[in-house]
Amino acid sequence: MLRVTNAIRDAVQRGTARPYYLQGKGIRLEGVYVFQGASTVPATDAVILNMIKETSGDSYEAARSLNQNLSFNKAVDFFNKRKIEFGRIQMRSLHLIGKDDMYMNLAFLLSEQCTHVIKLAVFEGSKKSVFRDRQELSGSLLNQIEEAFNYIDRYNRTRAEFSGLDRLDMRDYPTEAIREALLNAIVHRDYSFSDATLISI
Repeated sequence: MLRVTNAIRDAVQRGTARPYYLQGKGIRLEGVYVFQGASTVPATDAVILNMIKETSGDSYEAARSLNQNLSFNKAVDFFNKRKIEFGRIQMRSLHLIGKDDMYMNLAFLLSEQCTHVIKLAVFEGSKKSVFRDRQELSGSLLNQIEEAFNYIDRYNRTRAEFSGLDRLDMRDYPTEAIREALLNAIVHRDYSFSDATLISI
């Protein structure tokens, strides 16, 4: 008996919105699969991150978030206090949501699920050998910024100086300078690395 088999090979062009994932599973280990030889296996975190980087460019904030189950209670409260709307339309215009209707890493940074932290420490004297106090802040970066500023402000002493009969209250450091330094530390750090933002007083 003679058996004839025909093999069909089809070349599929690589997609431009990788990683592709199983609906209902999301961009997680159990949702993204890759070929390994003749087998299909779950992708590792590193492989998934490389796919995202290849399709989204080098900007961490503009890449799709691995976590798509995000909540924005703090962000909504933050914008409401300033009488600014913060809905899906605004999130799209701020690039928190991409064209594929998925959250970007910028949204992840503003969500309660943000895993990046700020660590603050107050030292005795000018050497970092004796701790007086320390604190670690987590959650939405909007919340972390407010809490970090308040923490630093508690240790920014007020002293009185006199000019004639007038008393002038002076801070150790100008509040404006502290605000600018804090905002620069948060806004300009590279969030593609998971290390904490460290603030020493």
